[in-house]
Amino acid sequence: MQQEIIIKNVTNEAHKKVSLSETYAFENCTVSAPHFGNRCFVTTYSIPPRKSNYPYHYHTGTEEIFYIISGTGILETPKGEVAVSEGDVIVMPAGAVGAHKLTNSSDDAPLVYLDVSAPAMPDVVFYPHSNKILAIADGFSKVYRIDSDVDYLDGE
Repeated sequence: MQQEIIIKNVTNEAHKKVSLSETYAFENCTVSAPHFGNRCFVTTYSIPPRKSNYPYHYHTGTEEIFYIISGTGILETPKGEVAVSEGDVIVMPAGAVGAHKLTNSSDDAPLVYLDVSAPAMPDVVFYPHSNKILAIADGFSKVYRIDSDVDYLDGE
């Protein structure tokens, strides 16, 4: 598919509401995705007060950049927690050094940010706190426990 210029006013676009649990919820609006013919994945997120959108994780091949548009949050990193707020730009490299979790630290205002990434496919996402991995490739997406194991030739 050929690439093209994309212009979207996200204030006029429909936002998808996602509630994963009591702790994890967000609204987002996809501006561009790799399947649109572009290599960049661009999404706006709005995280409700005192919630996170995803658990602490890192990608093996995908780098991410967050630009905080409004609100305040706590970014969990391998070196500890860091306060973030409007105007901050956060660059997370691929690998364990780029592990992160963004949580809205406000009691009454959403945390709004722009997420830009160039996904590497296939990708493996590690969740260090829960000992899981997410494998993503060619329309396949599945979560596994790291400590589960099968013999390489099992079923062959």
